[in-house]
Amino acid sequence: QQFQSQLLEIESALKELNTSPSIYKIVGNIMVGADKPDVEKDLKQKKEFIDLRLKNLEKQEKQFKDKTKQLQEEVMKTLKKE
Repeated sequence: QQFQSQLLEIESALKELNTSPSIYKIVGNIMVGADKPDVEKDLKQKKEFIDLRLKNLEKQEKQFKDKTKQLQEEVMKTLKKE
């Protein structure tokens, strides 16, 4: 959920880049002016990283569900035999 919310924030920021004449970046506790291409590049890299991470997590979740289902079927077979 955290990655999905970060992804939405990044997508929103990328859309906002197209409409804003001046760009600022938060550095520590202050906002400083930034170059639009640099900020856009950073956001796209973060988006790519989060996309990959989400795909990886979804794959792991599917594997866990498949394993759980398999174990559940084995338990049910064992219980039926008894």
